[in-house]
Amino acid sequence: ERVAAVFLEICFVIRQFCEVSSGTLVSRELVDVSRSEKQSQTTDVKIAMKVFESLCLAAPLSHGPGISVFRRAFQSLIRLWVAYSGDEVSTKTAVLTSEGLSLASASFDSIRTVVWTRKQHVSPIVSGMMATILTEFLLPPNQSAISAKARYRLLSVFISELLLPFSSSPLSTGSELPNILGIMNYVDETFPSAVADMIEREDHQAIVMCAAFRMYLVKDVKRLKKEEARMKKKTTTEVVVGYRPQEKSNPHIRSLVPGLKVSTSKLEQNAQMLCMKTEVLAYVLPRLLLNPSLGPLRFYAHRVCKTMSFRGIMEEIGLSVLKALVWELGNDDANEDSGDEMYDEQRESGTSVSRDNVRLALARAYVLNEGGEFEKEVGQLLAIDGSADDVPCELAGRWVAPNFMFLLVNIILHQWKRRSSRDKFQVIKTLRVMLHYLPPGDLLKYTPQIMTAINSSLSACTSASGEDLKLRYMTVVTLFDFVKIVASEDASQISVDLTQIVVALFPLFNDEVYGHNDLARKKGVNMLEWLVEGDLAECFRDIPFLPSTTDLQRIRSSLKAKGLQLDGESPADEAQLEARINVLSDLMTTHENKNVRKVVLSHLSELIHANRGIFQKMVANEESSSMNFLTVVHNSSFVPAGETAGAITRLISRLLGRCVDETDDKDVRDALATCLGEIGAIDPNRLDKDISSLHFGSDLPGSDDGGHFILSNPPWKTNVTEFEFHVLTRHLVNALRSAPSTLDQHKISFSIQELLRMIDSQIDGLIKADGAPMSSAFRERLIQADAITTVEPFWNTSYMQVDIDEKSPPFLPRSTSYYQWISSFCRFLISRSHSNNKNAWGAFFHACRSAIRSLSGIVMAEFLLPLFVLDLLCFGNKSDEEIIVEELVRVLSFDTQGDQNHDGMRLEEREKAVLVVFGLMSILRQWSDNETEALHRMSLSKGAKKRMATSSYSSSWSHTLCLKKIDLLLSKLPLPTCAEAASSVGMRARALQFLEMEGRRLSNLRRIDNSTNPSASNLPDKFIASNVLEGIDLQLTQTLLGQLNDFDSMLVVSQESCHEVDHCKRLAETALEKELYEDWEGACQAYEQLLDKRLNKGMESYTKYRAQAGLLRCLLKLGRLESVLNQSYGMTRQAQPLQSPPDSANEHTLEEVSTEFL
Repeated sequence: ERVAAVFLEICFVIRQFCEVSSGTLVSRELVDVSRSEKQSQTTDVKIAMKVFESLCLAAPLSHGPGISVFRRAFQSLIRLWVAYSGDEVSTKTAVLTSEGLSLASASFDSIRTVVWTRKQHVSPIVSGMMATILTEFLLPPNQSAISAKARYRLLSVFISELLLPFSSSPLSTGSELPNILGIMNYVDETFPSAVADMIEREDHQAIVMCAAFRMYLVKDVKRLKKEEARMKKKTTTEVVVGYRPQEKSNPHIRSLVPGLKVSTSKLEQNAQMLCMKTEVLAYVLPRLLLNPSLGPLRFYAHRVCKTMSFRGIMEEIGLSVLKALVWELGNDDANEDSGDEMYDEQRESGTSVSRDNVRLALARAYVLNEGGEFEKEVGQLLAIDGSADDVPCELAGRWVAPNFMFLLVNIILHQWKRRSSRDKFQVIKTLRVMLHYLPPGDLLKYTPQIMTAINSSLSACTSASGEDLKLRYMTVVTLFDFVKIVASEDASQISVDLTQIVVALFPLFNDEVYGHNDLARKKGVNMLEWLVEGDLAECFRDIPFLPSTTDLQRIRSSLKAKGLQLDGESPADEAQLEARINVLSDLMTTHENKNVRKVVLSHLSELIHANRGIFQKMVANEESSSMNFLTVVHNSSFVPAGETAGAITRLISRLLGRCVDETDDKDVRDALATCLGEIGAIDPNRLDKDISSLHFGSDLPGSDDGGHFILSNPPWKTNVTEFEFHVLTRHLVNALRSAPSTLDQHKISFSIQELLRMIDSQIDGLIKADGAPMSSAFRERLIQADAITTVEPFWNTSYMQVDIDEKSPPFLPRSTSYYQWISSFCRFLISRSHSNNKNAWGAFFHACRSAIRSLSGIVMAEFLLPLFVLDLLCFGNKSDEEIIVEELVRVLSFDTQGDQNHDGMRLEEREKAVLVVFGLMSILRQWSDNETEALHRMSLSKGAKKRMATSSYSSSWSHTLCLKKIDLLLSKLPLPTCAEAASSVGMRARALQFLEMEGRRLSNLRRIDNSTNPSASNLPDKFIASNVLEGIDLQLTQTLLGQLNDFDSMLVVSQESCHEVDHCKRLAETALEKELYEDWEGACQAYEQLLDKRLNKGMESYTKYRAQAGLLRCLLKLGRLESVLNQSYGMTRQAQPLQSPPDSANEHTLEEVSTEFL
């Protein structure tokens, strides 16, 4: 109001001293034509233009009054331009054709200067005042002085030259069509907000003129398309650029749409159609409902749309309206938020709506949405006379409560990472208000989604001040409100999730980041004190620890007084330490807040450091008793199904898994390194092939036995329901919690929904209709798996997915990341399995098709990949088998430099793909080996045939066919290629393993050939070949051994690389070298090989003599006196005269050795 009063004074001064007519700078409703004005002087009017231009350039746009000054000054410049343009408007420059420094030209230059000088700040302001701008052009005060056609051209030039980001000038393109289309698109984009302002002002004439302007643009587009079509048919090339043919017009007819005969009723009908479009209604209706007055809503219903059914409209856009209104609940409200410590009056803009008005708008929308039940209330809202009362605000909760899940996903969790700090703050405030619309019992089942929002918000706060301080404080307040609401009905209900709630506050007590006076930290302390002093103190037994800070001392004392001491005393024995390690490792694995994981890792390191003696005993005891300690397997093929890994094994697996996953935060990686350092170095000899990517699925609680599940449950021996239940409770539940975006949550939710219905029908044996309750048996299993609270909301959801054609192979060359490759590959395998429809497991795979497209569903894709591949091998055609082999070989194929093979995937991403292929091979090979061994054992026992006939195999899978297909696939994946792939991505030990496997395979083939033709082989060479691997890449072997610092093996390989090696000489040199280094055991073994009868045939006698003496020396050094006597006796009986004396005067003879022994 103060700005308006100032501009009244400015306009008065300009009219007095700049000779601007009184009707130029006022709206059309206030034009005073009673006074006679003298002729304006050009120079004086230009002074007025400079006044408004300077106001626009100098107005501060950081607060409301400055924006108001800019709006009024910019509006005045537009009025001057329109007023002095007249009908003679050029289509190229939008100024008077008389050229010169005309008034229209000067005013347009001022507008252009303002827009271009402050473009970054001006664009959103101009977009917000489009209703005013359209009104100034389409309904200027001096309408009689300028025709509709001229006004439309002025508006077109204003939009194309100043508002469009990339305008297509007719001079540069040779056509006006792209420019006109750009103007039309801009008008369509801004029309909803503009028409909403016009409806609130109840300006029906302006709405009609907007429709007329759009009809003018449509007519222009049609005309230009006809002109272009006509020009293409002409053979002449002399075309005038930007030529517009003169239209025949009657000066006495001034149509609102030049060139079209449109009646007023027809124009109003067109305006009505524009205002009833879905995208317009979705924006306009919330604005009208939020207006405290019912006048605009009634004006819209009766004057603009005339006749409309709100019930039908709300069925189409009801959820969009609900989302828009609930979002407004998070705005600052002086009436409700002024007592809040974080309330800032400057944040509250002049256009924000009070929270009471938002509740009233929700109640109005609910009444319109329900229709028949509230026929009386609908009549009150839309009463023409305006005398009826409004609806009660209490009805708002009846619309919010049943759509709470929709609001959580689409407002609270939607694109969280892309939001600004201000929007995040409003999101959390919206969540805080939404909590009060649900009863405590119903609110509890949304705990996972609410805690996801809380943890995401706390994780986003990286600074101790500014916007992060406000967001962090509001997040803690929202969490406190949630706890109090749930506990208000029954305090025991919150005890189930108390650990997750309390642990979320731990990062606040980091003294290095937040001080004791931090508002969020104080509120967190208040929340913990409220929990301890209430009825929930006993539930703190499940809390793993409390941060060691002074402001929590009072809480510790209260707990101690009630007989609880969380972490003040050291563990008394291994059982207590193991229990605390298990709790901490679960938190470190599953919690989505990286700051919480960091705090837990730090505490875990401190716990191990303070109890190192007990921890070492745990390691020793577990190694001696566990069947699967770390990666050392003690006949693990026959471990009972219920056997799980020990605490140390799980801890190591989870820490290694987090090392793979924690790639974004350096502090968390440092905490992981510290914890691994506290545990101590692991003997590299313990690392074996049995540790694979399945052990590293750190997103899963207890994921270390996820590999045990799939290894011990081949598909031909397992019911599909067991796999479906495992995927649902272990993979999808955790994928939903860790989903990085709303889209990922939708993908996971769809798979949860499909699997819930599928498993329930398999357990119950019935296909239930929508809305039917879940079977009691299935519900009980979900409760036992601790997954009921997460998955139950999706029992009644109605997610749908539109399936599109999957990408065709190959996938690796077109993939830039590991996620893109495995997602595309698995989707293809699922689509092929679904299309052939030969396996009953195909429906299970098809239900997972959306989850594997999510970033959080990668672990599930890795888990199911062996099943996908085996399904297509057994039930697909020959081409499917070839595609799988080619894709896997392509992943393992590297060039000589070790880089990617003509694809855009980085080496770090390629390493993950190679690791997954190795894991696939390992699982398939173990399935085959275990089944083959089991069949062999059954065939050797009594009653084997009867037991084999009654064995429980899955009806969908043939174990014979599966074993055949597995062996065929593994045979088509060359081991040398696997070795090169492992070497290229840094898996050197695994590369040596593949080389050894290839060498032994070739050795077996040669042994089979030699057994059929014994005379073809030389006996000494055959003996040596049993100890030396041949046919492998010795250069790669040497490179790998060098990288592993195994120089002794490098020497042996270098000797083997010579084709004409003297095996006797090599063994003799090896024996002497080991004697030099006092490796008496190694030297003894070398001499024994040298004296073997199969090798020393034809050996020179003095060489044999030296070998015998060397063997006796080694036995003496090792203290094996009885062996010395036996060997001496045998040697003397077989002794032969020397043909030449030994070549060394210091050579020991047998007699000298015997003398030394005596």
